[in-house]
Amino acid sequence: MVRWSHLASLAIILALLQLASSEHWLSSYFTTDGNVRAAYDASGQQVAMVSLNQQSGGGGFNSKKKFLFGHFSIKMKLIPGNSAGTVSCFYLSSGDDQYRDEIDMEFMGNSSGQPVVLNTNVWTNGDGKKEHQFDLWFDPAADYHTYTIIWTPTTLSSSYWATEKGKIPIDWSHAPFTVSYRNYYVNACIGGRKCPAGSARWMHQQPSKAEWGTIAKQNYMRYNYCQDGWRFPQGLPGECTRN
Repeated sequence: MVRWSHLASLAIILALLQLASSEHWLSSYFTTDGNVRAAYDASGQQVAMVSLNQQSGGGGFNSKKKFLFGHFSIKMKLIPGNSAGTVSCFYLSSGDDQYRDEIDMEFMGNSSGQPVVLNTNVWTNGDGKKEHQFDLWFDPAADYHTYTIIWTPTTLSSSYWATEKGKIPIDWSHAPFTVSYRNYYVNACIGGRKCPAGSARWMHQQPSKAEWGTIAKQNYMRYNYCQDGWRFPQGLPGECTRN
């Protein structure tokens, strides 16, 4: 009995050591601010959960490393039910001052039963006015999804905010509003260092046939800045003449 007791104790110790060594990707790669916690989904996969409530506000997580360029992806499971007035994001930013550059993917909260709007933005030197907006044709809260934008040679940005430009306010009775993230992946050059071998492969990556079938076409587009001449009294940007 003593032998089996020692074996059982050893097994428990090894299990605890293995658990301690498998650090969650959230703490490995990110700093957190506000209501963010590391958790596990029903399948046992590591997820980061960001919540918003009226008392303590929302939250976010920021990469510990700074990158020059590369391939960045993460899977998101958006807020179920009535999420009007909320905005869930995944974005790249050069800083937090007014002259920052950003590439944003913003999901505008919706009233139950209404389509979720995906807003794609990029700010350059603190200026934008080149957003695209898409109505998602599936339930983004039912499961995790990876969203892909094929960028034009120039940048995109936003002026559309929250739900119906703020016409529908947030209903705090549905709080907390929680977004889950998992499968964080990055293949990028780190600022101030030499790029690792093979780090540029993402530049030549093309969507598969299945991915092309799910790319948002014109019938899902809500807004296209190239059709909004009043914003450009000096003429539309040059990329608007490209296919």
